[in-house]
Amino acid sequence: MLSPAGGVGYISHEFNRGEVENYGEVMVRRQNNGGHILTTRIDHFMYAVASLDEGMEWAADTFGVPAAYGGEHVDLGTRNALLSLGSTYLEIIAPDPAQSQEGNAGAQFANLTSGGMVTWAAEGDLNAIAQTLESAGVSTQGPNRTQRKTESGELLVWDLLFPIGSPHGGRMPFFIDWLECANPKDTNPVGGEFIRGVGHHDARRR
Repeated sequence: MLSPAGGVGYISHEFNRGEVENYGEVMVRRQNNGGHILTTRIDHFMYAVASLDEGMEWAADTFGVPAAYGGEHVDLGTRNALLSLGSTYLEIIAPDPAQSQEGNAGAQFANLTSGGMVTWAAEGDLNAIAQTLESAGVSTQGPNRTQRKTESGELLVWDLLFPIGSPHGGRMPFFIDWLECANPKDTNPVGGEFIRGVGHHDARRR
């Protein structure tokens, strides 16, 4: 989900059918002050749009594979659709017309005039991540317990951690721990493969 401390801002990035590139290595290790090696994994990218139907049409056109309806984020005013990218996944998120759109992420997304990438998430030990960020001068909010009700009525539960006041804005991820839930990358239609690498450039792309 989008950090409650920030507004909607786009991350400039191009998706090609069948592949997603140039978002850095999946595994990121950082030595914190206590000598601990912190490991995180790119979990997913968030594409926000005012209409979920329009977002799902965009995904089908871009990847050639229909995204699967995910469900509704309880009390957050949003719903989503999901598409696996192999080692990560794409979340298409939009306002949920069945929920209130006051003072929440759904209200922010309802005002979008076009869809776009707004943020991304990394998976890891949220307490260790919070400690590492705090030592680097970045405050955090959470972990916050979050829920999504699936189309079958199942309630999925996970925890989120948000960096607060980071100078990196939307380029810095929020963080997720799926607890006992299966990761959506393993349970949704595959639209392509996330290609890991730093500084890779494909001359065929403009």
